[in-house]
Amino acid sequence: MRVVAHRAFELKILGSSSIGYVLVGLDDALSLTKRRDSMSIFSMRRTALSLLILVTMAVSCCASAETINIVVDFPIDQLSIKPRGDYDQIELPGCYVISEAGAPALPQKSVYVSIPCDRSVDHVEVGVISKEMLVGQFTVYPTQPPVPTQSDKLPTFVAPDPAIYGVDASYPTNIIHETESGYLSGYNISGMLVTPFEYKPVSKTLTFYTSVSITLHLAPSALKALAVTRRSNVVRRSCEARVARLVANKDSISPPATSFGAMATFDTVDCVIITGSSYTTYVEPLADWMIKKGYRTEVHTVTSITGSYNGTDTQEKIRNFLKDYYANKGLNWVVLGGDTSVVPARVAYAFDTDGDGFNNPDYLYCDYYYADLDGSWNDDGDSLWGEVTADNIDMFADLLVGRLPYDSTSEAATIVEKTLVYEGVGSTQLPTDYQKKLFMFACELDESTSGGDCKDEVESCVNIPGDYTITKRYDRDSTSGKTNIIN
Repeated sequence: MRVVAHRAFELKILGSSSIGYVLVGLDDALSLTKRRDSMSIFSMRRTALSLLILVTMAVSCCASAETINIVVDFPIDQLSIKPRGDYDQIELPGCYVISEAGAPALPQKSVYVSIPCDRSVDHVEVGVISKEMLVGQFTVYPTQPPVPTQSDKLPTFVAPDPAIYGVDASYPTNIIHETESGYLSGYNISGMLVTPFEYKPVSKTLTFYTSVSITLHLAPSALKALAVTRRSNVVRRSCEARVARLVANKDSISPPATSFGAMATFDTVDCVIITGSSYTTYVEPLADWMIKKGYRTEVHTVTSITGSYNGTDTQEKIRNFLKDYYANKGLNWVVLGGDTSVVPARVAYAFDTDGDGFNNPDYLYCDYYYADLDGSWNDDGDSLWGEVTADNIDMFADLLVGRLPYDSTSEAATIVEKTLVYEGVGSTQLPTDYQKKLFMFACELDESTSGGDCKDEVESCVNIPGDYTITKRYDRDSTSGKTNIIN
């Protein structure tokens, strides 16, 4: 895939009979061959699933080519520049920094676009519609490497990379950092990182792009998604809503991958609960409640699944069961009933740290293995599952997976009862408005890491419904403390 960048300062709309865009005054064309720079960049890009984007969108198709055009605006009144020691820290809501260590820490936004399931992105054109050169001189804070939260090692400061800070060339070279695609519940999604800045380290000038145009040029592609034969209407609406919250072109979402023209709505299963044989009676009240709410729900034991499906281990057999129900029953929700001793988790490779072996931060218990059903999660056939690049993980969830972490019958009864209370049907009746209230609190993790900043990133990356009320108590904002949190 090629990324073609343009610097443009005028946008004209073609005649009323067309909905395509043409960029005028393009110069300094740049090209970038598709690459995957690092696993941490790729995975962090994928974990940024829902960002608020102010978008103007149009889609144009013609006989010679297919294109999708969007415009992404970055309000300058939301831009924040704060002193951080001898440096300037640049912040922009809905954006995050995933550059290489030592590079300027310029905020980037994940932008996702729905494309037809039998298409891929051949190349991307990007242009700057409007920009502002910020007043002053800036020494942008250098990006620091990620540090696992469970690490007891103090982070070592990484100084500015002289190969970047020592020359007065524009950074970054391209507005679009990289572009990838994946399938979310059968919908083909193309994602990209947009850096709305131009920084010249020697002269210390910083330009902010307030509006950027992006044109995706599509090409035919072999279908790689797991095709779905049927879905209930409630699952179909759920999948459509998830995609609409994610993509920029929500008014022109392409249909998902199916094995035939029309998706059936009968003989479906919306939700499954997977648990140990000794726990089925304890989760049945939850299954009954799901059915009453209109979700077709089944309970399956680990033993019944492993006896009916193939796989190299129990985890792969469970995943193959889920793939079968996803494709042939329209499955959408999965409850893993029990801790990892009851329903085992896949231990997956996370990123490169200082340790070796499965008892270090390189490896994490990962239920996402049961959510992302595309591929095998071990394409290279080695002992490391979930290597994003080597195993071709697209990191888009096809199923919504949760876990009730019990490992005794008493814990199972308690957790199910508390879940039903939360739903408003347990033995204790509670007000129902709390279900749309979200409370977030954070402390300072260390002298250079603000828990509030981390929560800001979580908030920008998670699909929090717009009708939720969010209350925040952060050390950073001087609103935390025992009294404030309890009250």
